[in-house]
Amino acid sequence: MAKKIAEYYINELSDWIKSASSYLDEIIVIEQRLEDIVKRNTIVDIAAKVEVHQLMLDKMTGKFNKLKEDLLKQRNELTENDQPLTNEKITEEIELKMKMASLNYTQTEKEYIDIKYFCNSFLIDMLKK
Repeated sequence: MAKKIAEYYINELSDWIKSASSYLDEIIVIEQRLEDIVKRNTIVDIAAKVEVHQLMLDKMTGKFNKLKEDLLKQRNELTENDQPLTNEKITEEIELKMKMASLNYTQTEKEYIDIKYFCNSFLIDMLKK
């Protein structure tokens, strides 16, 4: 019972790390689809149009990799000798870092979802041509 807060935070961070990894996997799939559109080469100036989307996905890849790095660091700070910190060791600073991690994760996820929608809409339009 004395480790409940740290265990909760560790589980939350682990879930975010898994989600970020999943989003990175999705980005690879979207990038492949964009590459397939370029290979079709039936639409005038398609490479330039694809590049815009590719640059957005590259930016998100960097953001997710940085996010994962930050979340892993935060998760490691919640343990001592491979055990979750006791409630007494959960400081206001740790709580603030968790709030900031949550905000950062949520903002990054929202930005990705918007970009994913934009890319998928583009792909659908290109496949219709």
